[in-house]
Formats: sequence, C-alpha cells, structure tokens
Amino acid sequence: MSIPGLSPQWRDLERWYNVVLPDALGNPMLGFRDGCWFSLTAGSPAPLTAHAAIKRCPDAASTIVQVICWWMREHRHHDRALDLATELALAVGDLARLTYGHSPIGNPSPLSHRYL
Repeated sequence: MSIPGLSPQWRDLERWYNVVLPDALGNPMLGFRDGCWFSLTAGSPAPLTAHAAIKRCPDAASTIVQVICWWMREHRHHDRALDLATELALAVGDLARLTYGHSPIGNPSPLSHRYL
C-alpha cells in the first residue's frame, strides 16, 4: 500500500525495494532489497556496499545501519547475511579511524583535528 500523495515514481520504487531513502529534496537516493543498497540517482540502479551507502547519505547513517540489522535478523540463514555483517564491520572500522584520527596504516589522519 502506498502512502497517499506519492508520485508514480515512488510507487514503482516501493514495488522493487524494501526501503527507499530520499535526498534532501525528497528525490529517491538509496534503495534496499535482498540485502543490498542501491544508488537510485544514476540512470540505472547501481549496487553499493554498506560503507558507500553511508558515505553517499551520511545523514541517514543510522537508518542505513538499522535496515541492515533488520535484514540480517530476518535472513540470518541467508549467505548474504554474513557478507552484509562483514561490510558493516569494515564500514564501522573505516569510519572510526577517520573520526578518531588514525589512517589505515596507523598515522594520524589529516582530518583528525576536525573531529576531536
């Protein structure tokens, strides 16, 4: 069932994706189905890793992670669940290193002064 007032484009996306996240202007930006995020801003949907989805839409990072956790819980015996858990763990590690000032090789990040 669609929310009243949604455009036909949104209704079509609702049929293909479990979740659709909008950009700041209300246009479809990310879609999630079968354990994978997709960029909806290009001509055709392109798959994204968890890390790329969070980088693409940082204001929705909590929602992105929540959807991933929901899907893994509902599909815990699916092969994709472990892959998705690994993607999420790598994304958290990378983002923590950036936030707390460590590059992947252990040197202080040039961005560290912005976050500390």
